[in-house]
Amino acid sequence: MLVSKISPPQSKSSANKTITVADTAQRDFNQGIDTLNITTATTQLTPSPLPTLSLGTNLLELGLLIPNLTVEYRFNRWGSVALSGNYSAWNYFKPTLKFRVSSLCGELKVWPACKPSGLFVGAHAITGCFNIALGDRDPVRRQSHNGFTLSYGGGMTVGYRFNPFSHPCWQMEVSGGAGVHSLYYDEFQNRTNGLRIDTKRKLYVGPDYLRVSLIYNLPLKKKGGEL
Repeated sequence: MLVSKISPPQSKSSANKTITVADTAQRDFNQGIDTLNITTATTQLTPSPLPTLSLGTNLLELGLLIPNLTVEYRFNRWGSVALSGNYSAWNYFKPTLKFRVSSLCGELKVWPACKPSGLFVGAHAITGCFNIALGDRDPVRRQSHNGFTLSYGGGMTVGYRFNPFSHPCWQMEVSGGAGVHSLYYDEFQNRTNGLRIDTKRKLYVGPDYLRVSLIYNLPLKKKGGEL
């Protein structure tokens, strides 16, 4: 005679415990998926960091043996401020040919694309002194009044920054500006110890600077992404 062995039925508490464990595991799994989705979305939406501080030099001025330096601070994704300075106090091989300048330029740039490179527009203000003679064919040497009277003015800026190098810290920038400047200067005979001919005040309207600059972005701590 065969006797079947019947297992006793599970108690309600055991069944509820099994369901509770399964529900907890499913809830933890769903929370993990949600956390992963949020993290992925946050990573995709987090903008790449921008260079906060950069140094630059105008290669065109260096070609004229005029030392110069620009310091730029990127205070926001859409804006930056820059301060440029140059200084030259020598002749080009003879006293009748010189381009002596000493100037400071403050600039506000707006970056429409909110990226570390690309098109920018802005405004600038310039002040400085000059002593300019264009060679033997130019009979007049022009110098800031009394040698130290500052000219001043300002205008608009437009430029473009790009990355021709493999390293993201190095960039190039091409920019130019035009504006209005008040000039107060003396005119001299363009020869050694030339006599002063005249003193003039003039309002200049037109281009006031051109730059082809090499830029180095100071490496800062990254929060993720690339420059």
